[in-house]
Amino acid sequence: MRFRLFSFALIILNCMDYSQCQGNRWRRNKRASYVSNPICKGCLSCSKDNGCSRCQQKLFFFLRREGMRQYGECLHSCPSGYYGHRAPDMNRCATSYVSNPICKGCLSCSKDNGCSRCQQKLFFFLRREGMRQYGECLHSCPSGYYGHRAPDMNRCARCRIENCDSCFSKDFCTKCKVGFYLHRGRCFDECPDGFAPLDETMECVAHSAQGSSAVRLLLPSTHLHVFDTSLPSN
Repeated sequence: MRFRLFSFALIILNCMDYSQCQGNRWRRNKRASYVSNPICKGCLSCSKDNGCSRCQQKLFFFLRREGMRQYGECLHSCPSGYYGHRAPDMNRCATSYVSNPICKGCLSCSKDNGCSRCQQKLFFFLRREGMRQYGECLHSCPSGYYGHRAPDMNRCARCRIENCDSCFSKDFCTKCKVGFYLHRGRCFDECPDGFAPLDETMECVAHSAQGSSAVRLLLPSTHLHVFDTSLPSN
């Protein structure tokens, strides 16, 4: 009788070990299926038919639609037309640009920090309002900044010229602040020797020996333009 009970106990233990091994094998196979299924990349929970349903931390859940099919993905940044909305339960890609005007023109955006990536040809600008700062995507940069184009993203860079209101590049001003005169891409409160202030355009102009010819210096791309020249008197 004891021998039969002992044999029965061994059978039960073997079955338990087998079930545990089978369970571990199933979990390993499930983890392996995530690697072999590209739509499960970055997921915490995923199926081959519906894709991701839960994402890893910092990733955004995006419900992709292809014809009649839809499936979940976990992305580092949201696709064009969506912005990243962070929430305690799960980060998601949202489309509510209308309710969040600072997300206009963005490829990636949040309601708190604004844009972080812009659509092509737009310029990224980091706006500061008191203690708050947020990103915007603009067609042209605001006063005191110029548009710097780069392969990764176009940005608004600050003019480095003192008393400059608008600039062509960081080293060439095109318009000075009120009360300053523009001269060769710089701003002066008084024009240099040999030049006189032209109040109509707030520029410094050079006079000829006769005092009647004026030369204006514009952008580098326009070179030197002569607007008024006088012939020497006979």
